[in-house]
Amino acid sequence: MIEIGTKDFTVDVPKKRISIKTIGQTKYVYYVMEYYKNKNGYYTNRSISIGKLDEKNPAQFFPNDNYFKYFDVTPPKTLFPTRFMHAGHTVFLANRLQQLDVAPILFTLFPESYTKILQVAIYMMCNGNVMLYMDDFYTKHLNPYKEIIGQRHLSELYEEITKEKRWAFFKEWKNQVVSSDEYIAYDVTSISTYAKDIPFAERGYNRDHELLPQVNVGLFFSQHQKLPVCYELYNGSLTDQTFLPTMMTFAKAFDIQPFLYVMDKGFLNTKNIQYLTEEEIPFLLSAPSHQKVYQEALLAARKEIRQMNNYIDFAGVFGVKTTVTIDQEDYTLFCYFDSEKAKTQERTLFEQIKEREEQLAKQLQCKKRRKKEPYFKVELEDEKMIRFSRNNEAIEEALALTGMFGLLSNQPEIAPAEALSIYRRRNAIESHYDNMKNFLDFDRLHTHRQQTTEGKFFVGFIAQILQADLLRVMNALPKKTVPTIKSLLLELEKIQCVQYEKEWKLMAPITKKQKDILALFDISPETMMEQIIKSANKNSP
Repeated sequence: MIEIGTKDFTVDVPKKRISIKTIGQTKYVYYVMEYYKNKNGYYTNRSISIGKLDEKNPAQFFPNDNYFKYFDVTPPKTLFPTRFMHAGHTVFLANRLQQLDVAPILFTLFPESYTKILQVAIYMMCNGNVMLYMDDFYTKHLNPYKEIIGQRHLSELYEEITKEKRWAFFKEWKNQVVSSDEYIAYDVTSISTYAKDIPFAERGYNRDHELLPQVNVGLFFSQHQKLPVCYELYNGSLTDQTFLPTMMTFAKAFDIQPFLYVMDKGFLNTKNIQYLTEEEIPFLLSAPSHQKVYQEALLAARKEIRQMNNYIDFAGVFGVKTTVTIDQEDYTLFCYFDSEKAKTQERTLFEQIKEREEQLAKQLQCKKRRKKEPYFKVELEDEKMIRFSRNNEAIEEALALTGMFGLLSNQPEIAPAEALSIYRRRNAIESHYDNMKNFLDFDRLHTHRQQTTEGKFFVGFIAQILQADLLRVMNALPKKTVPTIKSLLLELEKIQCVQYEKEWKLMAPITKKQKDILALFDISPETMMEQIIKSANKNSP
């Protein structure tokens, strides 16, 4: 039970027979009941506290029970709370969607249903991709939007999100996150499904080596803003290399023209390099050291790379650049040597050779199919192995390559240190995929038809923007206020509001830790309180 009269109710300070007394840091209002002379003959008075002065408005005070006893005023009735809601985390996420301009863009494209999309995206941030519990969630947690959608109507919402509208969103969103000097990372992951009515879900091994129907997701990621830009879902059987030209066509359609596209070696083949060159698309790709053209260049660079002028301080590696020719076109190959990695790879190489040598020794005089042995020479007679010996030349070459790695580009003006710094930032997209699958639970689709799959993943993309936004702000700080996104949301979830009849109020003041979290995102406690009460009153029947 909470008495509004003693906590939130203020009245004017009476004009007569009043004194103000300060006790500690608090000022109290006293009512003088009578005046009299004390035994020394001095006038004094007998007074009683009738409340606490309002520091913000000294002409008013918060009355206590004595005020209503001595003044002809009817006390406010005691109100009982009728409803409690967790509110801080959902209102905070709605605030971020507004500040990122996600909400305004969605409003222009989905004027009738944009708040429903935002509502579902916020639920995904709090509870993941399984929608079974959304109705229950919003009975206990404040929905920041007046329009409420039940989980039974989610399929209808997903079907409204057509490809045309998704692309329109990407074009507008791109303007918020991509600049002309931008580095864009591109990568692919797969999402598995048990559904049978999704045509582009095709059987294949996912990244966890499970043989299931899967859908591929190709995604562009801003390395400056550390936010996802756009994505495309496509057939699960298509390889990363095969689909790259199609994704680059999408990028042109969205008018994404970065300074550089950054990709791993899974996209590197002669055909793709030729395509990127012909289309004048700037790229930086990890080069596979086992391919002859890169292997020869790395071995040549190894001879003189360990010089003081080639040392890259921030990375602790040596780096140089050279030129390689592929299909009569010259490209820049950035060559690097990492001494720590060399020690690890050298030890691993020796262990592999020793293990294989022991295996071959056991197979002497046994039938053996012809198979390429990278570090051994094997002699067969009548399909039996009669002897083997180490291939010292191959071993020496492998030793020379330990610690060496390369990056291929068609931008020769970039320095080795800059190229390495740019490439290492692409780790953000791998982290993004990891969070998408684990934090947002998008390792499975949990849908049954293609249209709903595409619509649901778009809503999930809005949640991905939120997740990436929180992560970039938290990671930019030298000392973290909270260690994880989960702990941040759990802390803000503690901010509750309570309803008395038709009026909503905060259950308790915002704590210092909660204020510190809000300050990271330039949200004042007053703004948060105002938005919570406004959202709660808006949703009240």
